[in-house]
Amino acid sequence: PEGYQVKKEAIPNVTITRETQEVTQVNVTNEQYEAEVIVNHYVYNKRLENPYTMQKVPLTSGEQAPEQIITGHIGDIYGTSELKDVEEGYKLYEEPSNSSGEMKKEPIYVNYYYESEGAKITDSITKDGTEIITAKDGQVNYKIKYTATIKNYEGKAVVTITDTLPYNLDQEAMKKIEGVNSSQGNWLEQLLDGGKYDDNAKTITWTETYNNINTSEEEIGEKVITIEKDITVIFNGISTAQINTEFTNKVQGIIDLEATGQTQKTKEVTHTTTTQFVKNIKVTKTWEHGNNTTERPTAINIYLRRVKQGQVQQEEAIANVVLNVENNWTHIFTDLPKYDTETGEEIEYTIEEEAIEGESLDYYKRIM
Repeated sequence: PEGYQVKKEAIPNVTITRETQEVTQVNVTNEQYEAEVIVNHYVYNKRLENPYTMQKVPLTSGEQAPEQIITGHIGDIYGTSELKDVEEGYKLYEEPSNSSGEMKKEPIYVNYYYESEGAKITDSITKDGTEIITAKDGQVNYKIKYTATIKNYEGKAVVTITDTLPYNLDQEAMKKIEGVNSSQGNWLEQLLDGGKYDDNAKTITWTETYNNINTSEEEIGEKVITIEKDITVIFNGISTAQINTEFTNKVQGIIDLEATGQTQKTKEVTHTTTTQFVKNIKVTKTWEHGNNTTERPTAINIYLRRVKQGQVQQEEAIANVVLNVENNWTHIFTDLPKYDTETGEEIEYTIEEEAIEGESLDYYKRIM
């Protein structure tokens, strides 16, 4: 019958001739065909032209799933199931239609496919820097730190950090920063800690590539990427219309995992710098006649004037103060605007001591 074969060693040797008069009973034994089911557990990779790979799915033990062979006979009922100890990050993509059934004469191949759920990425970015600048060509320092932790991944990773600036860089002024050798062709890139500056987009970009990542080979089972950048810049075009102006810039990190096609962005982080375009002028009256205080007046008037630039230079008195013994002949004019709100030029101030009639004392005018 179907599924059986004659057991060769069970067939007796019998010779039958014309003269044979006796009846010989011959018993022939039939046995079932042996059958087998071969079970494999493979990786499904949707990024490949043929996503059904022959790559064995990894197990939690660190080994690859072994081939399983189920033996029996034709007609036997068999059953298979997905693995429960596959490595974290993989899930069953497709259960085969022949996961159970009846054994046949020909071997039955049962293939399970598991798809990676993708790498697990935890990332962050921070930015600290100069809080206050007191001059429109003041140096601004920024410190950027990007961190990414990757789990369940094997392949290449590319990290891109983009710093979006509030103003264009004043490259001529930056050439004068201490330690800069502007004769070198890549002086700006060195000053920007390897970053690429785009004047049109007003951005600085850093790109770091990490090849041959295999988190399963890491001692802690994850790959940690840390990127730190420390840069000093001078901006061109900071507004001088107000004494105090805030400007912000934004930074963001992006990681691309080539093997899985995953892209993840950090939150956009901002840093704010405030201008403090003021100056303080200290005035002290120094007497140069020793201890002869009888010749001194009891007080003197000091005038603060602002120089007005134009076809005819003019001076405008904006404040005055009385110096005497009680204030130790000293006063500080504070929070004076540093720049002209219309021209952006630095304001020139003068200090003038009022002449005292009838006294043999000189008076002075000082340009500050």
